[in-house]
Amino acid sequence: MNLESLNNYISKPKCIAEISLNKDGSILEQKAANKSYFIDKFINQDTFYINLKSPLLLYEDKTKEMEISSRRNILQSIKRSDSTLKDSLYGAEIYCSSGILKKFATSHLQNGIVDVWCVKIDGVIIMVEDSTSEARQQSTMGNVEHSSTDFKSPREVSHYSHRSYSFERNLKFAYSHRSYSFERNLKFAAFLKENLVIDKAPFVECIRAWKQYRRVYIADLKNPHDPNDKRSLRVAYNSIIHCVDKANDKPVVITTRPSSYSHRSYSFERNLKFAAFLKENLVIDKAPFVECIRAWKQYRRVYIADLKNPHDPNDKRSLRVAYNSIIHCVDKANDKPVVITTRPSSIEGINFVWRSDQLLKTYMQSILLDSDKVVIGECDKNHVVRSISLKNTEGLFRNSDFDEKTPYENLWYVISQIQRAFETDGEKTIKCLHLIKWNGDDKFRAKRFYNIPEDKACVGVFEDF
Repeated sequence: MNLESLNNYISKPKCIAEISLNKDGSILEQKAANKSYFIDKFINQDTFYINLKSPLLLYEDKTKEMEISSRRNILQSIKRSDSTLKDSLYGAEIYCSSGILKKFATSHLQNGIVDVWCVKIDGVIIMVEDSTSEARQQSTMGNVEHSSTDFKSPREVSHYSHRSYSFERNLKFAYSHRSYSFERNLKFAAFLKENLVIDKAPFVECIRAWKQYRRVYIADLKNPHDPNDKRSLRVAYNSIIHCVDKANDKPVVITTRPSSYSHRSYSFERNLKFAAFLKENLVIDKAPFVECIRAWKQYRRVYIADLKNPHDPNDKRSLRVAYNSIIHCVDKANDKPVVITTRPSSIEGINFVWRSDQLLKTYMQSILLDSDKVVIGECDKNHVVRSISLKNTEGLFRNSDFDEKTPYENLWYVISQIQRAFETDGEKTIKCLHLIKWNGDDKFRAKRFYNIPEDKACVGVFEDF
C-alpha cells in the first residue's frame, strides 16, 4: 500500500487549532500546556515490563460533566468573533471527533456500537457520541426497539418515505466484540511521552483523563467510487494529542488492542497508562507515569480535511470535515502525532497477523492525524506490556490486504446521508438527528427530531450556541 496515493480519497489534514484542557473542561490560556513529546527510552527494552493493571499506576478519570463542557468550550474557542462557525472552520460542513470518523469508516466491520447525535449550527453539522449506548444494549440483552429509519447500501438506490430512508451494509471483515478503551491508551502513552513544562515523567504522577492537549484539523474526503468526481467532503475534527514527535511536531498515535484469547474490553484508562511511558512534557520535570495519570488532562488538535467522492474520480466536489483528536504525544523532529497501540504477545511474533478491524482503525488514525510513526506494545492476557517497538506507517501498512478504498466509501456515504437527513421535512426544520448502529448489527438506524430532547445534554449543550 502506498500512502502517498491516498490523496485520491482525502486531502492531507491541516491543523487549525491546538487546545489544552483543565479538570472542568475549560480551555487553558497556554494552548500547548498539556502537549507532550514522544520518548524512545523504553523502545526495544526486552527486560522492561509495564503492568497496566498495577495499582501503582495512579489514575484520575474525567467526569461526564467535563466531557460535555469541553465539547462546547472547544467549539467556542475555535469560532472567531467576527465570523460564522462555518467560516471559522474554513468552510467545513461537518465537525466531530476523529473517533466518530473512524467509526463511520470502519462501520462495515460490525465490531462496535456507533451512537451519534447531530445538530446543525451555522451551516455546520455538529456530531457527538452518546456514551450511554453500550450500557443500554447490555441491559436490554438484545431486545432493543429500533427506529424505523435505516440507511441502505451505497450501492443501492435510496428510497424515501415520510421521515425515513434506509441502506443495507455489505460485510467485508470478520465480526468482533472487542472494544478499545481510552483509559488503557492513557496509561500506555504515559510511558512514551514527556512534557517540556513539567520535569517529571507522565507515569510518575497521577494520569489525568481531563488533562488534554487537542488539535483541530480539516480534511477533504474524495469520492472513492469515482476518481473523476471533482467534489469532496470537507470535514473539521478535533483530536486529543497524547504526544508529538520532537523532530516534526507530528502527533504520535497511541492505541491498544486485545489479545486473541481475551474477551475483555480495553479501556481508555489503560491506553493512558501505556502512553505515560512513551512521552514527556517539557514543562513538568517528572515522567507522566511517576505521578497520577489524569484522563482529563488532554492536549487536542483540531484538523480540517477535504473528503473526495470515492465513487466518482471526476467529481470536482469535496466535503470538508473538521475534527478534533486527543494527541498523546508528538514527534520532536516534525511535531507530528505518534500513534500508540498494543497487540497480543506471540511466540511466533514474526508470523503475527493483525486483526483486520484493529489494523484498519490504526490506519485511519494515522491518516486523520497525518502521523508517520506507530508505537506497538506487545501485551499479554494479563495486560502486561512485555516489549515496545517503533514502526513507520509506510512499512506497517505496505503489505496489508484490506482495501483502503472501503473506509472512504463508508465515510463518504454515511456523511452524505446525514446531510440529506437535515434537509427540510415539509414546512418543519430538523433540529436534531440520532444515528445508531448496535454491535453486531449490519445497518444504521436514524431518527430525526424537530426539537432537541431535553434529556440529551450531549447535544443540548449546543442549543444556545
